Amino acid sequence: MRSYINRGKSRLTVFPKDWSKLWWPSKAGSNAEYNRHLPDPSLSRTVQALSLARMPLQTPGAKPLFVSRLLAFLILVMMPNLPAHAAPEGKAVPGYVRVRIETNMGNIVVALDAKRAPKTTANFLKYVDDGRFENTKFYRASRAKTDPRRGFIQGGIDTDFRRTIVPLVPLEPTSKTGLKHVEGTISMARHEHPDTASGNFSLFVGPAPFMDAAPGRPGYAAFGKVLSGMDVVKKIMALPTCCGKGPMFGQMIKADVTIRHIVRLDGKAAPTTYVRPWLFAPSKAVQKK
Repeated sequence: MRSYINRGKSRLTVFPKDWSKLWWPSKAGSNAEYNRHLPDPSLSRTVQALSLARMPLQTPGAKPLFVSRLLAFLILVMMPNLPAHAAPEGKAVPGYVRVRIETNMGNIVVALDAKRAPKTTANFLKYVDDGRFENTKFYRASRAKTDPRRGFIQGGIDTDFRRTIVPLVPLEPTSKTGLKHVEGTISMARHEHPDTASGNFSLFVGPAPFMDAAPGRPGYAAFGKVLSGMDVVKKIMALPTCCGKGPMFGQMIKADVTIRHIVRLDGKAAPTTYVRPWLFAPSKAVQKK
């Protein structure tokens, strides 16, 4: 049986009876003409494979390239598509500021809603531009008891007060912004008092209406959404947990999930002039004592 992949005027015989009739183009022609047929590396594996299939067939004359291109085609077909956290970061959207959260488990790209939650977004970007999130962690994974596939992960400066910016950001509740805690929402963590958000945040898997504002309940400040990397969020949320106190009991992630860096993708960084005490290490003389 013969199988074909058709594209335009090209036809690739995957299992021909006579292998000598299948040849890939040689470099005998111009480099521009040769490179014109190579697949775009930004495309998915499947599309790259189809792009390889479009490369024109030639008469015998480039046997080494036939072998290399055939192997490349087979590898691309057999390899899985790129994971979501490696997906393109997209284009800038008016009213939003994109940031990339780089972790040791993959990247997460988030769009911050500067239009509807300006104060919360501005506070978060101060931490980003100052580098206050560098080498911090995702330390908490909260899973719903009724459905462990739903919940949220929490990360940031934790209790490292050396990284805290004061005064703390006032709450922008969902009743004011119109935002909701749904799949992929980024929201500020806080203490019991509503106006105590600093440098800790949560990413949600599935809806969490109990985090929204309601009569008699101030709720939490949702201020953006995940654009790519939800697979990374879900992997972190599935990690084993233990320990903790109060509402965090049993929710502290056992493994180290490092936030290596958070970088803004839109606009120009505007670091504050505040002191950065976490960067100061004790001198060698002090350490010897």
